[in-house]
Amino acid sequence: MGEVFSEAGKQLRAQVDEALRVYYALDPDALAQLDVLAKQPDRIWWSTLAKSNLTFFKFGALNNRHTPPAVLAAEIDPEWWIVAMNNPRFPVDVLKARLKRDPLLALELVNPELDLVRQLALNGKTRAIREQAMRKLDELY
Repeated sequence: MGEVFSEAGKQLRAQVDEALRVYYALDPDALAQLDVLAKQPDRIWWSTLAKSNLTFFKFGALNNRHTPPAVLAAEIDPEWWIVAMNNPRFPVDVLKARLKRDPLLALELVNPELDLVRQLALNGKTRAIREQAMRKLDELY
């Protein structure tokens, strides 16, 4: 079973690498980065992509199930939080801490805690927040 998963992981990495090479075909710096990364083990490969300033490097890694959970949790750019938080491997304790600090993030998640969305629908600070929470509840049911 482990061999199947690692084989699938290798295939996925190869597909992502190929897609990035096609997208950045006219960017020699991006291609050079991919060449250097090609020699790295998976954990480092996914981690480096997630920390990249190149949009599609970062997006691909934050969306991918092979990206280490610690890398997802380390994402500090609020623009990218939702992408990382929607990854099923995102650490639950970090997710709960972020949602406690900013409950509105729940409205951006693919599978938020229903109780939190209900509370926002009932007790949101503004009418717009309450309406957005109601729409999210409609989507979920």
